[in-house]
Amino acid sequence: MALNNTWSVLIAEDNPADVFLITQALKHHDLDCDVRVIADGQDVIDYIDVLQASDGARYPDVVVLDMHLPKRTGDEVLKRLRSSSRGSEIPVVVLSGSDSPQDRQRAEAYRVYYFKKSSSVVEFFELGAVVKRLFEPDKPEESGLLHNTARGM
Repeated sequence: MALNNTWSVLIAEDNPADVFLITQALKHHDLDCDVRVIADGQDVIDYIDVLQASDGARYPDVVVLDMHLPKRTGDEVLKRLRSSSRGSEIPVVVLSGSDSPQDRQRAEAYRVYYFKKSSSVVEFFELGAVVKRLFEPDKPEESGLLHNTARGM
């Protein structure tokens, strides 16, 4: 995969300020992506179900997922995505304000990147670098390390 503007990113996040920071992080790293924002966990699950039911529907190339969504949790969204035949291998970057070992272990169980939200804009913008690496096939050793934390990469 070469970097181009055909990539799609699903942002599952209910905080408008975090959505703004995520989109700015993508732009900061020169990622011109089609972005879909869904702020409710149930709506994300419904969206996955619609994609699964449609043969021609395009799944997002990457999902950026807040673990604390209204109505349904990030855990529930991940379970649904991973149980979907076409969504089971989509790279997911989990966003969390928590740095607990239990949260990181849950992320590892789902084969996702774990990115701890930061109050520093510079640190938060590193999220764009994580997503960019997922689009770069020249670095399979990095994009295949789905168990690592974003800071460890």
